[in-house]
Amino acid sequence: MQCGTNINELPDMILAQIFVKLPWQERLEVEQVCKKWHNAGKHHSWTNFRIFNNYKYRDWTEERVTEIKPFFDRCGRHLRHLQFHGWSSETVLSFIRTAPNVQHLKFCDVELNDESLKMLAQIVPNLKSLGFEGSLRRAERNIGHGLMECFKMMTCLEYLYIIDDGVLLHQHSFVQFPPNLKFFSLNGIKNTDQILNWVAKGCKDLKALCVSGVYGRINESGFQAISQMKNLTYLDLPIDRADNFDIGYVFEALIELRALKIDTVDVKVSAAIARYCEKLEHLHLDTDDISPKDHANLLRVASLPNFCSLAIWASSYPKEQTTELVNRQWQTSDFYGKICQVVDEIDESDRQQSKFPKEEHPIVEVQYQGGFCGHLSTQHKWLRLKNTISSRPNAWEKWQSEKWQYGWLRAGKP
Repeated sequence: MQCGTNINELPDMILAQIFVKLPWQERLEVEQVCKKWHNAGKHHSWTNFRIFNNYKYRDWTEERVTEIKPFFDRCGRHLRHLQFHGWSSETVLSFIRTAPNVQHLKFCDVELNDESLKMLAQIVPNLKSLGFEGSLRRAERNIGHGLMECFKMMTCLEYLYIIDDGVLLHQHSFVQFPPNLKFFSLNGIKNTDQILNWVAKGCKDLKALCVSGVYGRINESGFQAISQMKNLTYLDLPIDRADNFDIGYVFEALIELRALKIDTVDVKVSAAIARYCEKLEHLHLDTDDISPKDHANLLRVASLPNFCSLAIWASSYPKEQTTELVNRQWQTSDFYGKICQVVDEIDESDRQQSKFPKEEHPIVEVQYQGGFCGHLSTQHKWLRLKNTISSRPNAWEKWQSEKWQYGWLRAGKP
């Protein structure tokens, strides 16, 4: 732009590129300046919006919510991710209608009922991800048929996420879950076993399953359903040691597993994992009791050809066994082209280390050349193996960030 050029002499597209830098409220204001700015702003400056999260406006009254309507009128067709907190279902659905191309949708404390769920499926039948957090328990008594219709119509749905403490989802004999579902997370639902059976029957290509907050615990019928999910590559599962039935057969069936998180392990479970889950790359154990036989099986797991990372929380896990487990994985693993040195033992005199000043329970961080990092706390016997080579990030954190590639919606501009 030459010195002295009048801004109104700029082409509309150049003006729009300037307006794009403004917050959406100010973009609406510049449209009121003159006809030229109105045309440039309204028709060209809204295409960069892909995500909308109403968290900042969740406490707005119904009257104030209407202030956002011009925003949706202008950029609704460009939006791909929507997340709503606390607004009424009528208000939320009115905005979703203006976003026909949305692919990822999440409700947090939005009061949904039978009719609103049916309507949702009619408005956006091609959703790829759908999340409910505290949005089903408010309509527990009449949530069944609407949810059935919703799932029946959403044949493209790949990700489903439900957190609703104490909700009882439908008491009918069968609910057809979306057939193309790849990722399913369930937390705080009363009839978990029944739902797992529905998913096993209707979602043959499920890749990831996360179950938590179970009321009571998963019963044998639930574990049998999980064993039928042959294509699972990620499993996050609560296991109660008080269960008097053997669930080793679950892992015998899940030979495609690459990442596993469980909160209890016994000899039969650890033996089944070591024997059948040959493709396992990541294992996370949250348990207070690992027996010597479990330890022997974990050594076998650490020797699997693709194994990359291990996280253990076990207050009774001895330091000597921890060190042995580290060495076994380190010596037998072929990850990263064996560029890392073989670690024979944790030797404070030879390795890079830094001690944190805690007299009673010192925490020692030991780092090895080549990308290995272990954290060992003498208080909790906490061991974490983590790859630190940036070119090939394969640690548990990568799974945590990628397993739910749909549905974690964030506010902000793309």
